Amino acid sequence: MVEIVLSLSLLILLNAGMMVFAGAKSVMALSRIGRFERVDEPEPPDIAPWAATHDFHYIAAFRLSLSPVSTVIHGWRHAHSATFLVKYHARANSSSRVQEQGCDLATYFAPDVSIHSTNMKSGNYYPSRPHSYTQSFPRMSLDNLWNIHQEMCDYLTHDGGARPTTEDRPLDHIMIESVRQHMAYIRNLPLWQLRQLYWHFLRRRFWHNLTIRQQRDKGKINLPNEYNPQQALRV
Repeated sequence: MVEIVLSLSLLILLNAGMMVFAGAKSVMALSRIGRFERVDEPEPPDIAPWAATHDFHYIAAFRLSLSPVSTVIHGWRHAHSATFLVKYHARANSSSRVQEQGCDLATYFAPDVSIHSTNMKSGNYYPSRPHSYTQSFPRMSLDNLWNIHQEMCDYLTHDGGARPTTEDRPLDHIMIESVRQHMAYIRNLPLWQLRQLYWHFLRRRFWHNLTIRQQRDKGKINLPNEYNPQQALRV
């Protein structure tokens, strides 16, 4: 009996070690992203009508390949604000099986404030860096996601002191810089490699389906005009 318990404990430790190693490898790979590969793909027909109705104009499609997953990224820019719509379609390189797909909405404010709303289950996997806010609602319709996104944009401007701005950079440049800054923030957190066990198994459960307002009310985040450096510890 003792041998079985020890064997199980050893397997758990080995699996945890492998997960920590794989997670650290992913963070390092994302930190070194240089560019997205532009691909010749048409505007996805499942999103095109919605995008046109809501004043989003199609930009282009890109591919990000990080073994063992390849992700095709379609992007749209809003006609009247610094807001982007992004659709992700991720699949394992070794098979045709779709690993995950969904949409993000991102709006940029001054000074250095952004809000990201996603209906992907991987949302809120990592802690967000200060002034970069993420709200995740797995499998939510794009209509509902857009309504919540707009409501929380208003909340950040009226209650948080964020100011509307313009964003003229190409979408792929914005995304690359955002990923690099995010991974740099993660790597500066104490014991970030070990924290990945919590992030993987538990974190998303506590952050899914919470608006930015609800996150703030629960003490999980601070608004831009009330930022506290100790916020980084609540991850």
